[in-house]
Amino acid sequence: MDSQAKTPWVGKLSLDLLFKDSKSEGFYPALHCEDGIKYRLYLKGIDSLNRDLLNHFMGQRVSLMGRADNLRGHWRLVVDSNDPSYLIEIAPDQAEVLPEKTNNPEAGGE
Repeated sequence: MDSQAKTPWVGKLSLDLLFKDSKSEGFYPALHCEDGIKYRLYLKGIDSLNRDLLNHFMGQRVSLMGRADNLRGHWRLVVDSNDPSYLIEIAPDQAEVLPEKTNNPEAGGE
């Protein structure tokens, strides 16, 4: 499944060791999505300011705008950092968005 349209991708951002035992072996930024797939991030137009911004969100749940492809059997997410819509946002967990309901009359319910 290759996606040519830019869409939001939500997952946990990390720095992973990829391509082990090959000349491309190294640490790459990756997005671990809820669908269980790990996408290597390919950052087009990256500069030091954007790299620092990306590093700031390592280990956090984020939303990235990009296109997914399966280049040579490896999933990657192509993100154009020159496009203002790529902005990284912390994606709230559903538990943070929906307040917990209580039926406890002592808590002020009827």
